[in-house]
Amino acid sequence: MSSLSWALAALHLLALALGWGGVWARALALRQNARPDQLRWVFYADNAWGLAALLWLSTGLWRAFGGMEKGTAYYLGNWLFLTKMGLFVLILPSKFVQW
Repeated sequence: MSSLSWALAALHLLALALGWGGVWARALALRQNARPDQLRWVFYADNAWGLAALLWLSTGLWRAFGGMEKGTAYYLGNWLFLTKMGLFVLILPSKFVQW
């Protein structure tokens, strides 16, 4: 495994920690009866989650389709990977739709 593969894997896992931290921080910020001027913490947490999603997506696609590690055939034949990507596609538009 090359050092680039290791770096991509490390960034992919770092995104997990960043995303989990963003979800946790947002929950804590919303749990308090925040005044409008305190809502910035909710937005900071949302930004952490957004950065994590961008990092997950970019490193994940690079690892899956960039000729790294297991290769494209492995991922396209893996039902769990396809399920994850399908759920991601379902969830992603809800981030941009105002209800």
